[in-house]
Amino acid sequence: MRSLPCLVPIPPSANDTGNTICLSESAPSPDRTAGGNPARPKPAPSAWPPSPGSAARDREGLRRAVMLMKERNPGSVFLGGHSYGGRQSSILVSEDPGLVDGLLLLSYPLHPPRRPAQLRTAHLPNLRKPAFFVHGTRDPFGTIPEMKSALKLIPAAHALFDVDGAGHDLLAKKALGELPARIASEFCRFLAKSAV
Repeated sequence: MRSLPCLVPIPPSANDTGNTICLSESAPSPDRTAGGNPARPKPAPSAWPPSPGSAARDREGLRRAVMLMKERNPGSVFLGGHSYGGRQSSILVSEDPGLVDGLLLLSYPLHPPRRPAQLRTAHLPNLRKPAFFVHGTRDPFGTIPEMKSALKLIPAAHALFDVDGAGHDLLAKKALGELPARIASEFCRFLAKSAV
């Protein structure tokens, strides 16, 4: 999340009101380029994992991006992201429920790999907006049963869309080409059921 969040309009076929999703990327790790972009440098090892101070700055950046979207967009604004970006989005919305209309969280990092006791769920009981989670069945940051158990902490409407065979990157070979459209469709269906 060391760059500005990406602002994504919901496809017109599923959206007649100009709704927008503000998505943030995952945090860069020392073993890959930042955001998967080979043109961006790898972070210094000291930059991983993000510190609490940088997490607060990242959440403030998300808040600014949402406020910018609200100025430009008459429709609903949703917030989300992949991994760390989604976690920071959910923490922000737990602290400021009126900020957005809902969440789209891709590969939520429920716990560090191989450390299931270190759950990142303290803020989940404070989520008061609809939250849609997309998670791979082979994600080392949380199994599907662990995710289902954690999501019970959320008092607002929530749903889990699992991607068979996908890891933390959500790249399942058999669904790769169709996955973005499926996620958009399932997210819109979830929102309709949640009466957002």
